[in-house]
Amino acid sequence: MEVRRLQKTGGSTFFVSLPKQWIKSMGLKQGDPLAIYVIKDGRLILDPRYGEHEQPRVAVIDVEQDFSREVIAKYLYGYDIIEIRSKERISREDRKTIKNTIQRLIGVEIIEENSRKIVLQCLISPTSLPIDKSLKRMYLIATKMQEDSTTALIENDIELAETVIHRDEEVDRLYFLVVRQIRSALQNPYIARKLETTQLECLDYRIAAKNIESIADCAVIIAEKVIALNGAKIPQDILEQIQELSNMAQKIHKSALSALLKKNTQLAVEALDCKQEAVKIVEELNTKIIKQQLNTAIHLNTIVDALNKIVTYAGDIADLAF
Repeated sequence: MEVRRLQKTGGSTFFVSLPKQWIKSMGLKQGDPLAIYVIKDGRLILDPRYGEHEQPRVAVIDVEQDFSREVIAKYLYGYDIIEIRSKERISREDRKTIKNTIQRLIGVEIIEENSRKIVLQCLISPTSLPIDKSLKRMYLIATKMQEDSTTALIENDIELAETVIHRDEEVDRLYFLVVRQIRSALQNPYIARKLETTQLECLDYRIAAKNIESIADCAVIIAEKVIALNGAKIPQDILEQIQELSNMAQKIHKSALSALLKKNTQLAVEALDCKQEAVKIVEELNTKIIKQQLNTAIHLNTIVDALNKIVTYAGDIADLAF
């Protein structure tokens, strides 16, 4: 790190010299334009390549690689065009795999295709939707999945449990989109400025997105156990306490996400206080299930464990608000 002193000339103009080595490495010369961005936290970003956001980023993948994983990776890193090539004819199975892969990615379409090449393009701009709105949409689906999985247990609704499992794909798609937006913002000052976000906010949003995705995964676990129980009789007092725990978990992560997005530490405190109450219910439920020696104990303990993990993920989101 270099520290340079601010200079003043002409009575009202301030300037600071730039490192010569940096000028050389950027290939700059006198008269070249240099974009200056003011970040929300007060820092300035100097960008000699500010016009490059207009040029699409292109990635080339060999079909002989683990191309499904590579396509997702390039998408997450913000590439606009992904070209999949092969020395031989691309097989029908590989084409099917490619099409199944892009169904998991929002905004990706096939724009060119022949026997040895498939070109994908992401048609949605990282700046078209604010990160916080993507996060909210992702959260709304995840919290509804949790609510419906609990309802499916209480009402023994196998069909509802199955719909919860299917909705997990939409959460994953939104999760990939949020990660793509965050990585694009971190790599490109222009995108960060358009999204009105800072590096610290990007870090918090990335962690929050992963926790929300994990909440959805826990809802799927509950739904799978509802199907496995297949209508088995469960004591009413246990069902009522599971419902109470689920309601409390929803209250915690709702307050936690609001605390993060609104930068409201009081909401975070309320969420963490409620978390302590939820932990007590978890302990009571596990003890009760063991004492009653139920045939369904393994499935019920797994459901309680999933709700306990949701509470933990919610608490982690609340911690970010501090």
